Amino acid sequence: MRFCVSRPANRSPLHRTGPRTAMSVALAVLAVAGCDGRFYGTAPDSGADADPLIAARLLYDRDVLPILSANCTACHAAVGAVGGGFMAPNPDSYATMITWPNLVFPGDADSSRIFSYARGGEHSGTQLTPDQGELVRRWVEAEPPRAPVAPPTETTRFRPQLGVTNTIDLASLGDGLDGTTMTFDADLLAGGGLYLKFVKLHAGTNGTHVVHPLFQTYCPTPLPDPVDSLSAIDLVVNAGDVATLGAGTVVLANANISADCELSVHFKTIEPGAFIASPDGGLVIGGGCTNVAAFTANAQDPFSNRCASCHAGGNMTAKNAFDLSAINDLSADGQAAACAQAVSTINRTDEVNSRLFQRVEPGQATGHPLTLNNADFTAFRDAIVSWATSESD
Repeated sequence: MRFCVSRPANRSPLHRTGPRTAMSVALAVLAVAGCDGRFYGTAPDSGADADPLIAARLLYDRDVLPILSANCTACHAAVGAVGGGFMAPNPDSYATMITWPNLVFPGDADSSRIFSYARGGEHSGTQLTPDQGELVRRWVEAEPPRAPVAPPTETTRFRPQLGVTNTIDLASLGDGLDGTTMTFDADLLAGGGLYLKFVKLHAGTNGTHVVHPLFQTYCPTPLPDPVDSLSAIDLVVNAGDVATLGAGTVVLANANISADCELSVHFKTIEPGAFIASPDGGLVIGGGCTNVAAFTANAQDPFSNRCASCHAGGNMTAKNAFDLSAINDLSADGQAAACAQAVSTINRTDEVNSRLFQRVEPGQATGHPLTLNNADFTAFRDAIVSWATSESD
């Protein structure tokens, strides 16, 4: 299987990676690197038999990664980082960058945000030298088109109403999303831009799972949220519940924004988050959870003992970030809902490095209030992984 994403004709920015493809690409790169000592020439082998995917990855590893590691990791290497964690290891920075909204359009550097940042546009932080920017351009131009595994999901464009609550119907974005909406209030900023506040997701009748919402303005040129305010959102909201997305505010700074501009909202994932009616009238689990029995046997107790005091509703900020409100409901339906909530934190290509564990591991620097000691962390991780691996099989 080839590494996952492509740029479709309309350049919609959100795609998913296919399972375990990053690992296969990395192994392929290592295999080639072990045989050829000429990688520090002008470019990798570009003969008729060269794999363009491997060649592009080699350019990234050789020329681009050292530049970005030196200039970008301080602000962009953590999940949920200000400005977006596009260099977070998920499972490595290449896999994260190639699927990040609008960051890399294979073969088209001028449309790629990483190249505009390299040249200093739309970026107030570190700016690269012209030579460094040229290396970034060469890498992006070398990236081959890729077949999409799953299409991005985007609302139709709409003109926000100022000074009142806007309601966006999301039911058309997928099966099982009946009743799902997003609401926010909108106001123009005096210095140029649009201020969105009280940004909330209202789950439909099947619950809703959303990952990485992204607002984009059209004035008329499309411009995504410059700081990618909601990039860390990976949230399951129970049926009929309402959750604030992130801090509940999004600032779309753009001097060209006026009352006539339009908006759209992209989602990396939007799907039912609890239950979906099956054709035979029963229920199937939504949110990607498939093994409730293993969840209850292995994961329910450690989640309840370590996480529920904040994430089951005692701390609304924590609950909005990772909703475990169903964890102590031991009924069949309750555990199915809890499993669907918890599975969103699992990296199915590398379970032991899931972001869930990065929050509580000894020495973590994420700011999470709970840090486990070595023994407790190992016991917690091993119990969760014993369930998580069954979800990934």
